[in-house]
Amino acid sequence: MAGTIREKSKGVWELRAFAGADPVSGRPHQVSRTYRGGRRDAEKKLAELVTEVSSGRHGSTKATFGELLDRWIEQQERLDRSPVTMRNLRSETESILRPALGRISLRRLGASEIDAFYAAQSRAGKAPATVRKYHAHISAALAQAVRWGWIDSNPAKLATLPPKGYQRVEPPDLEKLRELLAEAAIRNPVLAVALSLAALTGARRAELCALCWGDIDTDAARLTIRRAVVRGEGIGQLVTKTTKTGRVRRLSLDPVSVAILERHRATCDEAARAAGATLGASSFIFSPEPDGSVPFNPEILTAFVRRLRDKVDLPNLHLHHLRHFAATQLIGAGIDVRTVAGRLGHSSPSITLNVYAHFIEDADREAARRVGDLMHDVVLPPRTQPDQGALHE
Repeated sequence: MAGTIREKSKGVWELRAFAGADPVSGRPHQVSRTYRGGRRDAEKKLAELVTEVSSGRHGSTKATFGELLDRWIEQQERLDRSPVTMRNLRSETESILRPALGRISLRRLGASEIDAFYAAQSRAGKAPATVRKYHAHISAALAQAVRWGWIDSNPAKLATLPPKGYQRVEPPDLEKLRELLAEAAIRNPVLAVALSLAALTGARRAELCALCWGDIDTDAARLTIRRAVVRGEGIGQLVTKTTKTGRVRRLSLDPVSVAILERHRATCDEAARAAGATLGASSFIFSPEPDGSVPFNPEILTAFVRRLRDKVDLPNLHLHHLRHFAATQLIGAGIDVRTVAGRLGHSSPSITLNVYAHFIEDADREAARRVGDLMHDVVLPPRTQPDQGALHE
């Protein structure tokens, strides 16, 4: 790696080391340093500077973190991320990350600056999970900068994250759920069916809205979840995409779910005939149109639950709690975690373990108690009482 030395004035030397072309601007990038002393010592300092630059300790770009964010977000768009993901990413970047870190040069952005950002967010009342989400964005962008050759290491790896927040999942109890679904059936029978399936299968709202009649096989009592519906960039625009994990999953249906779907199909067929239409395999199960040509917006389901919850005295209930209800019922019934994770569409059973850890512990404790009750007389038989007559002989 090249280096130059120039005497600016008596005993004052300018040392320069070439660090390659700036990967962002394309202009040559040099690292300079001033040294005072004799020429021989200055030449030694130049050699040290060249070694430092060769090891990558001075980076190769003058780009800021904000410039990196711009390029990274463009890449995420090219990777065909979900519209919801991109909308949230842009919002968090523009409102949080760019104002706090955007002007900092990548060469000067270190773990201390990132730690200071996390501390400021925590002081502002942000939950640990929210700060950790910001960290995921920062780390991913900096990791991409490393791959692009903008920087030599990812400083976010050295940052200190807040501890993971623990929030106990509180699904509605069976009686409250029964009240909720009864009220839903009065107000909107179609959406009531969707809520019932959410509680019975644990499917996500985007997956429920994306279900087509071709995904249901009532004879085999099977439901196939292939896609999801999300809000697009335009007002009122809906986009069909893959599931959250990108996987197709097939769920066995219980007799209640089959009966609900068969009854719903009969109602939909009647409405379609009245409109001079027919339902096909690609018709959406939950649709505002009689021919099932378009799906419901998932946000309608969320808003529907908000309107219902006060009626049943569940002010903190959200649609996602119905998914929690399905999961906790399975765990309480002793179903293994891998099966529960598969039905919920978790990418790994470890996610299920993290979200429902306390329910799994309760189920394990109950299982231990039941086995203990079953085996009590086998491993702890009643003590034999000595013959009283023999004691007096």
